[in-house]
Amino acid sequence: MNSTVKKTTPEGGKSFGIKNTNAAKGLAICLMLLYHLFGAVESASNPECTYLLLNKESIHFIAGFGNICVSVFVFLTSFGISKGIFADENMTLKQAYNKAAKRFWKLMVSFFIFYVSVQAVWFWCFDYTSLYGHGWEGLMKMLIDSVGLANLFGTPVLNMTWWYMTLAYALIFAVPALAFLVRKTGPAILIASFFVPFIFLPGGNPVYGDFGRYFTVCMTAVVVSYTGFCDKFMEWKLNGALKWLLGILLMVIAVILRQNPYVQDRLLWALDAPLSLVTVLFGGALLGSVPVVSNVFSFIGKHSMHIFFVHTFFYLILWRNFIFGFRYAALIFVMLLLVSLAYAVALYYVKEGVRKLAGLIGKRIRKQS
Repeated sequence: MNSTVKKTTPEGGKSFGIKNTNAAKGLAICLMLLYHLFGAVESASNPECTYLLLNKESIHFIAGFGNICVSVFVFLTSFGISKGIFADENMTLKQAYNKAAKRFWKLMVSFFIFYVSVQAVWFWCFDYTSLYGHGWEGLMKMLIDSVGLANLFGTPVLNMTWWYMTLAYALIFAVPALAFLVRKTGPAILIASFFVPFIFLPGGNPVYGDFGRYFTVCMTAVVVSYTGFCDKFMEWKLNGALKWLLGILLMVIAVILRQNPYVQDRLLWALDAPLSLVTVLFGGALLGSVPVVSNVFSFIGKHSMHIFFVHTFFYLILWRNFIFGFRYAALIFVMLLLVSLAYAVALYYVKEGVRKLAGLIGKRIRKQS
């Protein structure tokens, strides 16, 4: 007898989502582009450009906040995985890990296709022998890089931003265990999670390893998913203008707080958890509620992963002079976004075409057998 799967929050609500997670991803990827263009260490060597309304120092200060983008992606990934687990109260841990294995394989294949696309477009620009080495050893290092595991094995990587793949894989397998832990113990376990990062390095330094750095963000997302906090925010009976005013105020506070030197040096591992939630709610609940704006950010967010992995080639490695040749900061940002988005969209349609072709071939083979 088949049982009906109930999809409820622990408190009996109907869902526990964010109105538009793609809009939140779109905001995060735009913040990342701002950070890499005008706020990151390598930005110190940027050619002089015109900032118009704000001075250079103000732009660097605001762009520096864009470094939160990784925490936002960690939050959204952890939130999405745990949301699926909490939505099915009959799901077992084994079933959750079966889904995790499929998610891992899908992500690895997706990244491999992306890696192949980069080689197809720019193979003549890279010195593979110098990067990976010679013979079978070099080929093995290249294969490890092509599936996003270079950061795990400490082998060469073609693009510095690809380090995130190892963290993404870790989240896929860590979140199910954390979700079942929260289901068993309740949201109070979040308090204990703030002490976990100190375990990763003797001497009390919490910033050790990618997973240690973002563990509290991950755990916060799982607890937020469990409690249905985002839905409660969406259902909050507050005048629309006041909700926007509150959202903007919280974002301004988040920027000022996160860019404080003391916070940058010592507290990012902890404060990024609530600040990521503020950023996600601003992007998903507020920007995601405005029709045209929502469509734009959602479209960008839909392709955010490939923008994340390809944009470095444009602004830093291969097309630096072209991108910064537009002189005005706003134009530089827009151009980097457009070329990265164009690559991501083109790859999306190539992948869709390959998928459909594979489906047709498979169907024909099944008919003939």
